[in-house]
Amino acid sequence: MEAALTWSALAVLAQALQPFTALPTGQPAPALAPVDTGGARIVAEGLRGAPVSGAVGESQYVQVAAGMMTILDKASGVAAGAPRPVSALYAAASDQRGMRACAAQSGVPVSILYDHLARRWVIGYLAGGGAYLCLATSAGPNAAGRYQARALALQPPAARHPVLAIWRDDLILSYDTRVCGIARTMTAARNPVLQCRSLPRGGVVPASLQPQAAVPAGTPALLLALDASAAGWGNALTLWRYRPADNALSAPLSIPVAPFRLACTACIAQPYGGAALPAHGDRLAPGAVFDGQALLLNHTVAERDGRIGIRWYEIRAPYGAVQVYQQGGYAPDAEQRWMGSIGIDKAGDIALGYAVSSGATASGVRYTGRLRTDPPGRLQQEETIVNGSGAQSTADGLRVPAGALSLDPTDGCTFWYTQHYIQSSGAQAWQSRIASFRFRRCN
Repeated sequence: MEAALTWSALAVLAQALQPFTALPTGQPAPALAPVDTGGARIVAEGLRGAPVSGAVGESQYVQVAAGMMTILDKASGVAAGAPRPVSALYAAASDQRGMRACAAQSGVPVSILYDHLARRWVIGYLAGGGAYLCLATSAGPNAAGRYQARALALQPPAARHPVLAIWRDDLILSYDTRVCGIARTMTAARNPVLQCRSLPRGGVVPASLQPQAAVPAGTPALLLALDASAAGWGNALTLWRYRPADNALSAPLSIPVAPFRLACTACIAQPYGGAALPAHGDRLAPGAVFDGQALLLNHTVAERDGRIGIRWYEIRAPYGAVQVYQQGGYAPDAEQRWMGSIGIDKAGDIALGYAVSSGATASGVRYTGRLRTDPPGRLQQEETIVNGSGAQSTADGLRVPAGALSLDPTDGCTFWYTQHYIQSSGAQAWQSRIASFRFRRCN
């Protein structure tokens, strides 16, 4: 009996010393309270079409979808004028082939970022069959103002829409099996230089700096990917450090995580006879973030009982003895949750937004999160932004993951989130919502 008590005590001590490295099992007691935000503050209808993304600046929120762009006033959520094609930024395009291709492109996925360090907007999309990255940077924090538009040749051409991220000294982008960087001082230059390196695999996601992050100049960017077998099982992430200034890429570093199974290619069910939608479970979700201490990322997984949910991670010390500080899964019921977007505020509270659908639930938008003081690996009960009431009869529009969560650079507390939902059934049914919320303890 004494030996049993001793081993039990040792087990409890070991768990106390390393409480963050395994997935939580069972339900917490008492149950976690509803997510502590008091609901959304601003809720606005967004653009129709897919895929949708967005970013928040100093006084505006900008959403992009299907090649269109709309600008909202942050205080009211009211759009400042009618949506306009992103390609209109190239209306005065020269005779240069890439510029003409950018001006002629329409209906494509678009990335939008707010570079809080340079106080300007960055917009990117592909043109010319992936031969060009159309990159436009605003002259200042006003998204409705003047832009410097450039067409950057990609060699080889991109087969997939690139993932863009803001870093300390550079704009980072990854596409296919390439990673590239552009020095921040060059993004608005007449002939920006694109430094690129080959990667051993695709699906690599660069992390963006959160507004509260303070990292020294010259700090390498962080790149991450899932490490999974051909059968879809994995138990590790891969991390690289990349410095565009000298085009230096570190050796890959394997980070052990709890075992996961990739979500199937097209397995998101809809009611009303809607098409099965892509889960994009073969890659990390775009939008990994780093706040100077915590590296946050997520992806869609298939649980052993068939449920589709979100796996998320908080990684610490990415430049030293890398560790998974905590990790968790979110699939609390039979509904399917996918296309997650994650972020962390200046108080250390984590938010996670996602799309929800099932054979009984029309595609809608929800979010959850956790306070810094919550039990490790646990997310609070979710909040609904909008419920759907229809189905998409095809999988059109979701060729790349949709949705974006961004942190307000003016207060470091308010999250802005956009994602798709479906109100009325049809072949082109995608609509979108924009919402802002904040944890009550952040100030």
